[in-house]
Amino acid sequence: MTSIYGYSATAASNTAAAPDGAPENMAASGVNDTMRKMMANMAEFAIAQVAGGTADALTLTPTNSVAAYVDGMQVHFRATAANATTTPTLSISGLTARTIVKNGGSALVAGDIAGALAEHTVRYNLANTRWELLNPKQQSVSTASTTEVL
Repeated sequence: MTSIYGYSATAASNTAAAPDGAPENMAASGVNDTMRKMMANMAEFAIAQVAGGTADALTLTPTNSVAAYVDGMQVHFRATAANATTTPTLSISGLTARTIVKNGGSALVAGDIAGALAEHTVRYNLANTRWELLNPKQQSVSTASTTEVL
């Protein structure tokens, strides 16, 4: 079945057979199946998925598999451990694992993906084939007289 990322942003292009689309003049019996499918897809990506894999090789396995990464797609996940390397990766639905970066391409530092139960959002950058971590853990810097949050 199609995931939310399999739909077209052009409404008139979503003409696959029910429940994956809503073709013109579709049978009334297909309307409820299509609506239920859309609701399930929205709920699946609105709720954070618990990441599998390891702290530095994260995986997500949504119920409705993602066929390809789409530019700008956002994914929410709950971490199970903090990243220990500067090049953690994320793979969804068994697709190629892509590196997670921050701030327009900067490498992560250990702990940017905070530890167990931390919620994170990444956005896919197709041109650079990477995930951008939108909410890295704030790092503290201490000096002799002050502590600042970056």
